[in-house]
Amino acid sequence: MTLPPTAALLLALLLLAPPGGEAWNNGAALRPPLGWANWNLFGCNYTDSTFRQMADAFVTSGLAGPGNPWEGAFMLVQECIVPLGARDPITHVVQPDATKFPHGLADLSAFFHSRGLRAGIYTDVAAETCAGFEGSGRSKADPVGHWALDALTYAQWGFDMIEADFCHVDDEGDGVTAHVLYSAARDAIAAATAATGRLITFYQCNWGAEAAWLWGPTTANVIRNTGDICSPGSIA
Repeated sequence: MTLPPTAALLLALLLLAPPGGEAWNNGAALRPPLGWANWNLFGCNYTDSTFRQMADAFVTSGLAGPGNPWEGAFMLVQECIVPLGARDPITHVVQPDATKFPHGLADLSAFFHSRGLRAGIYTDVAAETCAGFEGSGRSKADPVGHWALDALTYAQWGFDMIEADFCHVDDEGDGVTAHVLYSAARDAIAAATAATGRLITFYQCNWGAEAAWLWGPTTANVIRNTGDICSPGSIA
């Protein structure tokens, strides 16, 4: 049976609508964001200085200028940020790699803001990131995880975007769905915004696992449904 054009359009819109609820709208990413991240070009081979130089280049190129159609220009620090297990023994606040970030992450985000840019940070919905660094999610040893603390910490450090990857999720073998994991992250980010007043764009990096295009709009502002476009460093 061939549907008339109006009916076909309605069916397409229904298929795109997130089931079980409306799309999440916390006021962020109402227009497409623009930015730069280190992974595809540098992988883990970057430092604080790398980002400051790229931020300056972004500004001098005019990409971050007023009147552009995107929502902000982000500098997104991807991967290799907090060594695995590097948390304060009392507060459990993440302790970033001091070699990469000798001035701390709050200082780096403040630099981005001074250049008219927004600051982004990377973590994972599991306890370990893809490159084997500290994530924010749950584990067998810690079934609660650190999402509430990490989201609050990154908001207090001035970050405007949090990217959550999807590595090591199956390590626990307990069948928790991606939808549940990203929903918990979303709620922690919303609470961090409420506590600090900093609006955070939540970037869901899920690679399309578990049909994320169906429920992703209910859990994040920006969604990636594919794998990496290349290996780190291969486009240098």
